[in-house]
Amino acid sequence: MYNQKSAIEQLLNNYAQIERIEALAQTFEPAPIERPSAPRRWPSTAVLNDFCRTVATILSAWGIPQDGPVLIDQEAEDLVIDGKPRASRGKGMRSILHAAFTLGLAEYCIERELQHPGFVVLDSPLVTYREPDSVVEDVAEGEEFVTPNVVSAFYRYVDTEFDGQAIIIENTTPPSELSETADVLFFTKLADFGRYGFFPLKGGGNGD
Repeated sequence: MYNQKSAIEQLLNNYAQIERIEALAQTFEPAPIERPSAPRRWPSTAVLNDFCRTVATILSAWGIPQDGPVLIDQEAEDLVIDGKPRASRGKGMRSILHAAFTLGLAEYCIERELQHPGFVVLDSPLVTYREPDSVVEDVAEGEEFVTPNVVSAFYRYVDTEFDGQAIIIENTTPPSELSETADVLFFTKLADFGRYGFFPLKGGGNGD
């Protein structure tokens, strides 16, 4: 009986010591691990030029004017259109150029049977566009807008020319002339009508 009691007391002491050590360990911040940064390996100039031509073709299909070549700024790791970095453009143009880059990369890889998941996800590529009647405000704020025809051309390209699958999440209604292969889902934000949203309601509800 004495040996059993002693063993239990020893076990409790061990647990108490573990708790003290864990509490002490939480007071220390781990030292950051410094790893040498490997230099980024870029594709060859020929590959980059081919990719940029793919992006330029997409922009032309959307009706976005280009007075100069599409280039890649390797230092900024971003597109340059007409000598202007993408980051310097208005938010509407930045968004559509980002979509062109994403679709262009997928198109380039799919056509050449390179590794790619075969689909892209675009979140609000068009929602920041402004109507032409707000041009004064846009110019004053340094914004850029494109004609509404770009919206139709964008959807037409994704619907009929893009070889992969595109999942587009937008706040605006797509054109009505999409083909039957396009699956358009409307999020109603109503629990008992249609699909509530991209994710199901917490605790159940209609998320199908």
